This record gives sequence, C-alpha cells and structure tokens, in this order.
Amino acid sequence: FRPPAGPGAANAQPPIQAPDALPLLRAMYVRDVPRLGQSPPPPGQRGADRWASSCSAMRANTDLEGDVVQDGYGPRGLSLPPAACCAACGATRGCNVWVACADASRCGQQCWLKWAADPAGTSVRGAGSGVPWTAGVMPGKDTPGSVPEPPEAELAAVKVVALRTAFGDLLIRLRPDWHAPSVRYVRIVALTDSCTAKCVFYRAEPGFLLQGA
Repeated sequence: FRPPAGPGAANAQPPIQAPDALPLLRAMYVRDVPRLGQSPPPPGQRGADRWASSCSAMRANTDLEGDVVQDGYGPRGLSLPPAACCAACGATRGCNVWVACADASRCGQQCWLKWAADPAGTSVRGAGSGVPWTAGVMPGKDTPGSVPEPPEAELAAVKVVALRTAFGDLLIRLRPDWHAPSVRYVRIVALTDSCTAKCVFYRAEPGFLLQGA
C-alpha cells in the first residue's frame, strides 16, 4: 500500500497546469497504445457488506492509533454515532480502523476513520472508564498484501498508464531505467486495487517528472 522509497520514475506528458495536490482518481493501463485496459473499481464501489460483521466487535471506552483517512473534527469532520462510523469505515477506501465518540456531552459525535498496516495489532491510545471513545478494526481490509500481485510478465507488459484527473486524461510513460521499484509499484496499482485513499501526487515538473505516493 506504500510505494518503495526512491525518486519517481514516471515521465509526464503533456505538462500539467495546476499540479498541487492532484489526486489519483483512477488509473488505466496501456499495454501497447492504443489498446486500453480499465483498472478494477476501488473497494468502496464493490460494497461494504463483507465488513459488517466487524461492527459487532466494538471496543467500548477505547481509543486506537492509526493514520487519519477522514478526521472527525472541524468544518469537514465526520459526525456519526459508533455503529454508523463503523459502517462508514467499511465503505471507505483505505479505512480499517475507526474511532467514534460515545459520549456526546464530551466529544459530540466525532467519527475518525483511520488506516493501519496491521489493524489487528493497532496500538491503543487510551482505554478505561474515563475514555469517551468506542473503536473497532477491520483485519484484512486495505492492508499490504491483501491484493495478490499480477504475474511478472503481466506487469512488464504495462509501458504507459493513463490517469483520469480533474484536468483531463494524463498519459505517463514508465521509465524502469530511472527507478525500477517505483515503476513496478505503479504497474501493480494500474493492474490491481492495491492503492488506498492516500494515493496522491505531491510533485509535478512539466515535461519531466510526476511523483506520488
């Protein structure tokens, strides 16, 4: 779920006019242009019923660690009771840990959606009768290795990927000679659903480099 360290290896064409925080919406892969394949839909689009059973194992008076996918505070914060917060996690790409306020007088209805590489082993931030939070995890959801990798021959066949963004389709020619591990990761993302909600671009140099994580 996280790309290998190292410089980016994607040559972006054409130039991007507004690259700041450009989201990775969907990736398509091009084997030998113009034949185009469509990447699989994200997990949220395939339904969240399979994770509903996790909501019966809520942990009262518990606050759990995790990388924040959706915060529960502020003007854009998520406001849901524990059961609905758990359901929201099951339907949200990249969420496998959730924490919801169970005492409205102390923290309203804050609902925090989080991600952990090992949700079953997530560290406890706080527990006990004085903790107003209820939390839960979804083991196996959106974790490293939860999606099988395609065969190497199938990965090697992907030479160019096309990204559908708010600024239009963007063709990116892959350069394994620049950094093979990064290119391999991009190929996996294009052919499978191994990318979480945190897949974003954070660097774009027109005519040269498009880098993300």
